[in-house]
Amino acid sequence: MICVTITPRSRTLAKVDLLNAAARGDMVEICLDHLVKDPDFTDLLEGKSKPVLLSCRRPQEGGAFEGTDEERTQLLKRAIVAKPDYIELDLETARSIKRFGAVKRVVSFTRFDRPEPRPAQLIDEAKEADADIVKLVWPTPTLEDAWPLLQLTVAETKLPVVALGVGQQGLTFTLLGLRHGAPWVYAALEPGMEVCEGQPTLFDLDDIHHARGITPKTTFIGLTGFGDGARRAMTALNTTFVEADRDARCLPLDIRSPNTLADRLERLKIRTLLPVGETADLVSPLAEAGQTESPDVLLNKDGQWKGFGTIDRAALKALKKAYEPDWSRANVMVLGLTRLARTIAAGLIKEGAMVSLCSVGEQATAQAATELGCRAIPLKQLYSTLADVVVVADPALVAGTGRTEVNPAYFRPNMTVLDVTSVPELHTLGREAIDRGANVVQPAAIYALHLDAVLKTLTGGGLSDGARAAFVENA
Repeated sequence: MICVTITPRSRTLAKVDLLNAAARGDMVEICLDHLVKDPDFTDLLEGKSKPVLLSCRRPQEGGAFEGTDEERTQLLKRAIVAKPDYIELDLETARSIKRFGAVKRVVSFTRFDRPEPRPAQLIDEAKEADADIVKLVWPTPTLEDAWPLLQLTVAETKLPVVALGVGQQGLTFTLLGLRHGAPWVYAALEPGMEVCEGQPTLFDLDDIHHARGITPKTTFIGLTGFGDGARRAMTALNTTFVEADRDARCLPLDIRSPNTLADRLERLKIRTLLPVGETADLVSPLAEAGQTESPDVLLNKDGQWKGFGTIDRAALKALKKAYEPDWSRANVMVLGLTRLARTIAAGLIKEGAMVSLCSVGEQATAQAATELGCRAIPLKQLYSTLADVVVVADPALVAGTGRTEVNPAYFRPNMTVLDVTSVPELHTLGREAIDRGANVVQPAAIYALHLDAVLKTLTGGGLSDGARAAFVENA
């Protein structure tokens, strides 16, 4: 069940927002603390079509109420007498206000400084304060910070728990809450109405995650990264799952420590992990030793995580579409010594191209070139070396005119440039190449091919045509 949060400032807007929220959600939370004038509860709740939760939070709880505690308590008592379906009370206020009629009591605990160290005790205290439901809110910037709250979300407790994570993992809570049968999850009616950082909007849940279709049997695919590229990847994958009638969704994960990652993923029943951009380095320790360096997809097979690299093949495929001349006549400059750079270089050597490696460290560049059987070009000689195709493949590269920087003037209109530094995002050098008229292979197109390959492995079918087009066009 989705509870839509509204934060109106006037009585008139409150009724309008309530009408709009009720049309799109299963219940509505009206945040009274944002109203400039005291509400007329009879008028406000007249003709409501969905269950209503009334709340009035102080600034330290993320609210906007500027009056005294006594004034807030009196407002909440009046709200209860108006007979909403639910009333939200902090523990102190809940102890001072007795149950009235059939109004259900949501006792909330909110803190923004750190995760709560004693969540089980909070549930006991809420029960003693005659709570029907417990609401827990605290910072969840990473998976590790979020874990205690996630456990409460999916565990059997003395009272039903609704959780609202503050920060990037807030969306993760929402999606897991839908799968594990939380009484409800929160969503803002529109951007700007969020009650805390990380609260998803209805647009997030409906258009990106298709969250209303999540069931207790939904399979989650973990996706690390929270940038625009990760957001578009989730949209494309979820759209494909829905169009193919598959009970699967993406679950965004912010991972900082790989030490307990395997256990966390096991408890969340995640068997596939897709790192986006530079997050591959963070999750690579999960795979068995000796496997692909910085994998771009990890699969759990028979209890063991295995890492694979598919972006290199997708990049080569996209490059071959963009560069039509005979590869035996192509001069290729590969900037960087990453695994992806070396793999692409090896693939182009196999095609017959004349490949050169160039990077900041001359000794490391010479060694890698010897291993691949191609030329090593010191960075200072880059600008006097002919190149038809340039592969930008090192996120550490900096655009500039310094000794260890790449001068953007190197790019010319007749060049084809493959930017794989932070797929599906464009590197600074990739943007510079576009500005100078080079034919740049879009990282979004590369990542779409990658997602297509991953889905074919997982489900036997690739990205839908609409999802693929939208992913590339919105880059």
